[in-house]
Amino acid sequence: MLSTSDKPKEVAVLDTIPKHVERYDGKKLTARAFLSQFYRYLTVHLGAERFEKQCERLLVSCIQVEHYAIQFEEGIKHYPPEQRTWDTCRQVFVNACLTQAQRDDEIERLTKIGMIERET
Repeated sequence: MLSTSDKPKEVAVLDTIPKHVERYDGKKLTARAFLSQFYRYLTVHLGAERFEKQCERLLVSCIQVEHYAIQFEEGIKHYPPEQRTWDTCRQVFVNACLTQAQRDDEIERLTKIGMIERET
């Protein structure tokens, strides 16, 4: 049993930190939250049609983590220019930022939203 005088192990402390989260301007954002804010902000300012034409370029310029930007650019290259829509960009971005296990965890979490206790 852990008493209040015992120091927590480093692993236990690390397990309490939310997973799959990056920090921008002091705020925590998941990949999907980033995409949601990105889409809402730019479609309002540019209009839906103009955003759809420029979404790939805009997304690349806004990705602040170099590793994710490189993975996104590598992933989007596999699509011809006419297929580089917002849906494709969003899918490639999530694949670049999250591992398969992280995507599975997120899907499981999203399916449980709104469930009452002990509901399956």
